Amino acid sequence: MKKYVLLLAGAVFAAPTPASAMHLEAGGGVRWYTPTANGTWYQKGLPYNLRLTGLTGSVGVTGRINRHLRWSARYVYLGLASSNSLDTGDPNYNPQTQGCNGKCWPLANFTGHGTVQGFAFVLQPQVALGSGVHAFLEAGPWVYRPTWHMQVDHWVSCPTAQPVNLTINHDPRWQLGWTGGVGVRLGRTSVALDVYDTRAMGDAWPAVYTGAYTLTIREWFL
Repeated sequence: MKKYVLLLAGAVFAAPTPASAMHLEAGGGVRWYTPTANGTWYQKGLPYNLRLTGLTGSVGVTGRINRHLRWSARYVYLGLASSNSLDTGDPNYNPQTQGCNGKCWPLANFTGHGTVQGFAFVLQPQVALGSGVHAFLEAGPWVYRPTWHMQVDHWVSCPTAQPVNLTINHDPRWQLGWTGGVGVRLGRTSVALDVYDTRAMGDAWPAVYTGAYTLTIREWFL
């Protein structure tokens, strides 16, 4: 995966961009994750709290290929997601009725947290709207690393089982996904709405998030 990232970065920087058209770019804004399905780390109808909104930031470089097309390579930190819920055993939960099948078993406390960060490599077709304003699209590959840690207290596998405490960790690894969005730019400042793939794949322990939306302001420097 590291070799793949280097090849992508090399392709971006090999673009025929005049040196004067390349800029450092930094941005910040808000992010909200999209939750995984009901029944995975939380159960609707039983007490739960998902904290999926927060701040995001990025830093990278951007350049011009021609007057209709730009490129951007940036590091993005999407930030922390967390969850807390009281859940019954899966055989005891009915996602259609959002309640227990009969009497609820003793409820376990699920507490989880995780972060997502990565590198986005995008092309940005743009069109001039007049008065120095440009509208643009952006899309491209995104190499990211999601984490997810879950502490489960007082878990019971059946109504008569003894409670046990469990620690569950997604095995963090670099993954390949996609990002895309729309935005407007005035001079050195742009505002963009983007979506990122954030699925934690590769083992039996997904995260409580599956994707992320960001609304950011970015500024060119130098």
